Amino acid sequence: MTIQEIHNFVLLLLNKHNTGYSTPSEIDDALDRAQMWYFNRLYGNVEEYQPGRPVPRVAYGMTSAVHDHLSSFKNNSVSNSNSSGLATLPSDYMHIIAIRKNDKSVPIISEDELGIRLESYIFAPSSTEPVAIISGKGKVQLYPKETHSTLSIDYLQRPTAPVFAYSQSGRTITYSSSSSTQMGWNEPALNAIIMRAVQYLGVNLEDQTAIGYTEGKIQQGT
Repeated sequence: MTIQEIHNFVLLLLNKHNTGYSTPSEIDDALDRAQMWYFNRLYGNVEEYQPGRPVPRVAYGMTSAVHDHLSSFKNNSVSNSNSSGLATLPSDYMHIIAIRKNDKSVPIISEDELGIRLESYIFAPSSTEPVAIISGKGKVQLYPKETHSTLSIDYLQRPTAPVFAYSQSGRTITYSSSSSTQMGWNEPALNAIIMRAVQYLGVNLEDQTAIGYTEGKIQQGT
């Protein structure tokens, strides 16, 4: 679906429920918030973590459908760390999927596990088998603290905020496809995002069957 088709559908739902008029920029903002809600839910909603259940009902890696929904946002960056083992992540990263050094996996561990590894005679990190922790916003700290070259970082980037570009004459809006920014989701994901966006715009959807179906598909990771 193009951003024009998405806007038209959102306006159709708004008109159907007599909620008044929303501007194109308001719809764009609602769509962006809705896509970030859906993105975080697919990756793994932290609110669904429970004692004794260390994973949410839906999370990255659980089903092929989740991979399909997020496939447009998978990216890769190749870089080196500095002499202190600190590597800078791309500015658009949201979540790290994996780190490799010379095509060998670099474990991403917690600070607690790091202490254990550093004190271990058997599993201590080395130049050929380093470990990494997330170190502040946009940084990865590798151990040992030395230069690590040819780091390949797979990550999920932030979905680009949608932009419905247009010109206006009086009350007539003319869509400009060349200046617009499309949404990068596949169509099944867009359905859930649109439903959430219209709720943000003030629609109290009355079709509980449709809402239940959408929520059920999200929980199943499909």
